[in-house]
Amino acid sequence: MGDGVNHPRLGYGRRGGMSHADDNAESQARSALIGRLVAGHFACYPMMVAASIATMSLSIIAQREALLRAELQRQPSTDFQRWVIEQVDLDVVEAVRFELIMSPIVWVLLLIFVATHIATVPWALAARAAVIDPPRGERRLARATRLFFIAGAGTTGLAVAAGVVGWVIIFTS
Repeated sequence: MGDGVNHPRLGYGRRGGMSHADDNAESQARSALIGRLVAGHFACYPMMVAASIATMSLSIIAQREALLRAELQRQPSTDFQRWVIEQVDLDVVEAVRFELIMSPIVWVLLLIFVATHIATVPWALAARAAVIDPPRGERRLARATRLFFIAGAGTTGLAVAAGVVGWVIIFTS
């Protein structure tokens, strides 16, 4: 029957005296952690799409003179422009304008990506804690969920609001 320390009928599990209930709780905790990490990662992509569309207006306003001068450019001047011409089949003027508009937007997207991913870590750890120790873990999860939404939706919301103002300026000028 065994030594009684690691015996399934006595309520002990397969690993080091853990019961099947402990195995199940650890599995659920791991699932909560991984689920939040995956959800946080994928949540940042629609945020970044919304921010990029909105903030194009700010880039257009900021780069207005350069966008007009792009008409005069006959050859690509950067490796990125050459790559866009080859891979996306744009002409030189389109490639220059694409680079002028998208270059500043990359920084906004990077900010949203990093803020969302950083906020995802405590959210995921709190979800794990809520499974392991529900009373304390639930409070921690509520705080971490607020942080996640403030970081992701907050940064995206600021970018979108600023971008909407930019589009209003463009369409009313």
